Amino acid sequence: MKKMIKSLAVFSLVVLTCACVNRDDNRKIIEAREIHVAMMQRYDSLQSALSKEEGKLKDLLNQESNADKRSVYESMSRSIDRSKDLLYTWEESVIGVPGLPPMDHKHHNHDGEHKHDHGQKDEVLKTLSDDEILSFQNAYATKLNELTEKVNELLTTMEMHEYYGK
Repeated sequence: MKKMIKSLAVFSLVVLTCACVNRDDNRKIIEAREIHVAMMQRYDSLQSALSKEEGKLKDLLNQESNADKRSVYESMSRSIDRSKDLLYTWEESVIGVPGLPPMDHKHHNHDGEHKHDHGQKDEVLKTLSDDEILSFQNAYATKLNELTEKVNELLTTMEMHEYYGK
């Protein structure tokens, strides 16, 4: 009987210890957090690069009287708008990671006034396992890599254009 009580006490202690482990210390959550922070930094960098080119295009449009060049600049401007919209849509889908600030995005900059509520995503986050959270962050990173390639192609094409790159 004493062995059974002793075993039960040890089992209870193990269960209690496991229940008290902080989720933020889990290696999968730590990895997911690192991926998330790096993604948001890259997102900010892409938005910043697009905004810089957008400003440059606005200046060129204001100064240009040649219809052909204006048409090219307007087309480039629309491409930048589409790229920014794609990035914004991606960002809207991203859920957070435990241990990071709530999804009010204080940890990265929004370019423009995007008003949205991340409360639902934060509630969903509570229902996900550590494996699922890491899997989501990896999927978001893969998609952002694809968007990064597209944005970089656009910026390179713009830079190489005879009217723009000079």
